[in-house]
Amino acid sequence: MAKAVEKTIDIWKKKKWHKVLAPKLFNDMVIGETPSLEPNTLIGRTLKINMLTLTGDIKKQNIDITFEIEKVMGDTAYTRIKKFEINPAAVRRFIRRGKNRVDDSFICLTSDNKKVKVKPFLVTFSKTTNSVLCALRKRAREFFARAVKSTTYDNLCREIVTYNVQKAMRDNLKKIYPLRVCDVRVMEICEKEGVRVLEVIAPAVPPRAQEAPKAENIEAEKAEEKPETAQEMQEEAPKSEEAAEEEKPKKKAKKDKKDE
Repeated sequence: MAKAVEKTIDIWKKKKWHKVLAPKLFNDMVIGETPSLEPNTLIGRTLKINMLTLTGDIKKQNIDITFEIEKVMGDTAYTRIKKFEINPAAVRRFIRRGKNRVDDSFICLTSDNKKVKVKPFLVTFSKTTNSVLCALRKRAREFFARAVKSTTYDNLCREIVTYNVQKAMRDNLKKIYPLRVCDVRVMEICEKEGVRVLEVIAPAVPPRAQEAPKAENIEAEKAEEKPETAQEMQEEAPKSEEAAEEEKPKKKAKKDKKDE
């Protein structure tokens, strides 16, 4: 008896290819294609693209951007920026003998309540003390806490990609110590729960100036001072008259001596 031949189904023939578009920041550029049986299975997939491919600027070839698919419409998948990162090899090239490197990692909260992990990267022009390095690290934290809190996640990505945030950070930190490199090594969305978010530190409030005395108090003080000053003037007046009378005979005596 002949055995029945089992037919194998090729799943790849059932899959459909979807175009993947970059966000509006990169003019909805097509960054790749990906297959799937159902469109919903594409959500959450990531693609890593070099900035040279996105912008055509060779100066940004050391930067990689990871995109995450957030929605699918028809055969088109739309993405958002999930991670901005400088290549580790490029970071190592910035390190030289006789300089200090400052690294940090913290989580900030944007105005649209998205947690963002930021890792600034600083290199000084020359070696300096630990107190200066601590001051640079502290000032960088304060700068990012305020900058991230005052903007949305999409605007933050735009400012970092266009290097506006890095320039503003350099202008803020160079007042403490001159820097050779002032950059953001990593910026990515943090989806973990229970992580500590960096809080915005309010600026120190200057001491309040002493309140000026009210007009009523000033008038009352003047009224109290008037009787005292009047009495003093009355007391001084007779003394001056008596002194004048005493001086008259002395002047007359001097005149008589001159006549003689």
